[in-house]
Amino acid sequence: MSDEKIDFILKLIKENHKMIKALINYIANVSMDTEKNFNDIQKMIKDVEIQIQKLDKLKVTEHIYTDKELNELKSAMSWNELHIKTKIPVSTLQYRIRRYREKQED
Repeated sequence: MSDEKIDFILKLIKENHKMIKALINYIANVSMDTEKNFNDIQKMIKDVEIQIQKLDKLKVTEHIYTDKELNELKSAMSWNELHIKTKIPVSTLQYRIRRYREKQED
């Protein structure tokens, strides 16, 4: 696992810890300004969701798909779905799959 991923996961854990502490604090002090507490908690949750999305993008960019894998995925997905999953442009996907299929015919 790369240092970038480890740092990212550590940051996520720290954010989760802050959120849990805020929830515990909110439960313990219900008489405090509830609107402000809810907004703070919502902001923390949103930040964690954004961090998770970034981690997912890191995971996707780290994997390099072979032509064979792309061909197998294409049999179950549309071009657009395949593009979204792999983050490879559709024209490149079409070229690589066509190239793979031509090699298989030879």
